[in-house]
Amino acid sequence: MPADPVREFEEYRSELLARLGDGDPLDVLAHTPRGMEERLKGIDEATLSTRPGEGAWSVKEILGHLGDSEWVYGYRMRMMLSHDAPEIAGYDQDVMVAGMAHNGRPLSMLLEELRRLRGLNLDLYLRTKGLAWERYGRHSERGVESVGLSIELLAGHDLRHRDQIERTLAAVGA
Repeated sequence: MPADPVREFEEYRSELLARLGDGDPLDVLAHTPRGMEERLKGIDEATLSTRPGEGAWSVKEILGHLGDSEWVYGYRMRMMLSHDAPEIAGYDQDVMVAGMAHNGRPLSMLLEELRRLRGLNLDLYLRTKGLAWERYGRHSERGVESVGLSIELLAGHDLRHRDQIERTLAAVGA
């Protein structure tokens, strides 16, 4: 069972870093949007909007969460790169997914949002790679996290949700 990002933050962090392993986080981040597009091609919108069970997210909700994460991480990184040890607010991902109504959005829009935001954020990460990645913020739930660690966590987060999408597709018969 995957670790809860709020109640089990140390286990969650360890899980994400273990998923990444020795992989290049920028490579993982760069390939996720296209990989999702290829994987989901030809699957109908109704199937992608189907939740596999009580409290579980649909594929569209998972994709929407990845897009939401790009908004959040983009802001966090910009704060860490431009301010000294800023406070980084956590958020309840389930509340955000519920509030964003991702199932009502077309797959093409969810993929485009992820592709564009990810591209903008990757540009930032590449432009600042080096000493700037040592800059950090104070996450309200997880404590001190550097830009570099945050990028690794985001890549592990992608891998975690790629697996979740595969489990969800299997559960809804796609």
